[in-house]
This record gives sequence, structure tokens and C-alpha cells, in this order.
Amino acid sequence: MKALCVVPARGGSKRLPRKNVLDLCGKPLVGWSIEFAKSSGLFTKTVISSDDQEITDVALQFGAETHGLRPSDLSGDTASSIDVVRYELDQAEKDGEKYDFVALMQPTTPYRDLSRWIEAFDILKNNETVPSVIGVREVEETPYHMFDLGADGEIRALFPDGLKMRSQDLPRTVVITGSMYIVRADALRREHSLFFPTSRAIICQSDLESIDIDTADDFANAELLLANETA
Repeated sequence: MKALCVVPARGGSKRLPRKNVLDLCGKPLVGWSIEFAKSSGLFTKTVISSDDQEITDVALQFGAETHGLRPSDLSGDTASSIDVVRYELDQAEKDGEKYDFVALMQPTTPYRDLSRWIEAFDILKNNETVPSVIGVREVEETPYHMFDLGADGEIRALFPDGLKMRSQDLPRTVVITGSMYIVRADALRREHSLFFPTSRAIICQSDLESIDIDTADDFANAELLLANETA
């Protein structure tokens, strides 16, 4: 079975300019994801998807491939990740390859645990009805005890029935970490989505796996976490 890895990295980051090529503990941010994909042995092809030549050149140095710079309609703030992934899949298959799976590997979440990815691919290979596997982490604050705050200051329970339940009786709740998205190529084409009612989760509870770099403070915190990991 063949898997395509797509690493999307725009050049126009606003809150942390040029973040994808900033040095993070010895290598550019975008290099972390590409290096992981290449060393994992899980992917037939790893491509950089960017509108920026410098980012593309850096990615190529780490072994990524490219289909050229993204078209202008996929380069602005309104372009979605799913549009980018679908475009890169189509471009890859124009080269004559057919892929069974596609992974979205966000460079802003640089740390990944290989064992999680092996587990995720095993789930997909052994369960044909599972369309995608997503990395998540459990949260302590449950949405079943949360409220919507109206403009008038009134609060309305998001899940009124949840207020009647004890914390220990509530369903487990998770949030997306951003570190893992794997989808069947046919499901991606059919539904134009990474999320489905029967998607499976991989629990990625490590703080490292939940790094999400968007600001200078995020970057500094990531440096501390990763430096401690590699010390």
C-alpha cells in the first residue's frame, strides 16, 4: 500500500513571520516534519506544499519533493488545508502514482512519536471501514459542563443534560493535537474531508505532541520542551 505525506507550509505567516524556516533546536521548523516523514519508512513520497520558494528550497534540502509552488488560489488566508492536500494528491497522481493513504503533516506541530503512526496505519490497514485516523489528546475541562456566553451576559449550557451528570459519569472528551491526520485517498476524494463519523483516534497525550506554533511565545515554549527532550 502506498502513502503520500503532504507538508503544507505557507510563507505568509503573520503572527510569527517566516516561522516555517526559523531555526528550532538546530533545524528549521519545516525540517522537523519532513525529517520524521522520511525516516519513518511509512511514506512512498513526501511533498512540500508551499507558495514560497525559500521554504521549498529548505524542504528539498531535507529530502522532500515538490510539484512546484502552489497556485495563487491555494496561497491566501482563505485556502483550506483540505484543498491543499487534495491538490497535492492530484498532482502526485498525475505522475502515474496511485495512493491508498494521504497524511497531512503540519510543520507547526513538529514533534511526533513513530509508534503512534505505526499504530494508526495498522488500524487503517486492518479495518477497511475506517476512513481516517486523527491524533487527539484528552482534556480535563469537559464541554458537557460548559456554557455559551450571550452578548447580553446570559449563559446557556452547551449540553443541558450534561449538567445533570457527575463528572465521573461523563463521556471522555478529546481535542485535536494537530500532530496526525491520515485519511484514505478514496474517502478524501469522495467527501473532501479528513473527518468522518467513523474516524478513529490515536491518543497523543505527550506535551511534545501537542506543540502548536503560531506565535513567538509558542516558538519559545517549543524550544524549551524540545531542548529538554533531546538533552
